[in-house]
Amino acid sequence: MCGLKGWHQFGPAIGERLVASKTCFAGEGHSFALACFASDAAAAHLTHYLEKYLPRPDLQYDQEWAMPALLWIDEQRNTTHARPFMAAGGLWERYGSTREQHAAKHGYTSPTSKCIPRFRAAMAYCHTHFQAK
Repeated sequence: MCGLKGWHQFGPAIGERLVASKTCFAGEGHSFALACFASDAAAAHLTHYLEKYLPRPDLQYDQEWAMPALLWIDEQRNTTHARPFMAAGGLWERYGSTREQHAAKHGYTSPTSKCIPRFRAAMAYCHTHFQAK
């Protein structure tokens, strides 16, 4: 709701909770809200989260929500916060490769290949149907 309603005053608390990652699946909503805010502060929280958790593919938390959220902010603000993560051989590629190997070993498809277009579609839908114009 904070993201959809534009309640930026909750941004610091949302960012702190995202990085702490103490509640299952809450990071999805935190990443979404920060993407809705599309501020430099929101990008800083997402960047901190990704720096902490992308090197840890053994901790399958909300990396597949945080990375698309940061990319969304870059697209909205014409910034480059995600560039270091997306570089060839960068943290996102390494994280995705490890996740794909794990998925293949256990017989399922890795979500990293689909998470960015899925997130963009969700953001576009919410922007069209829920956010104030």
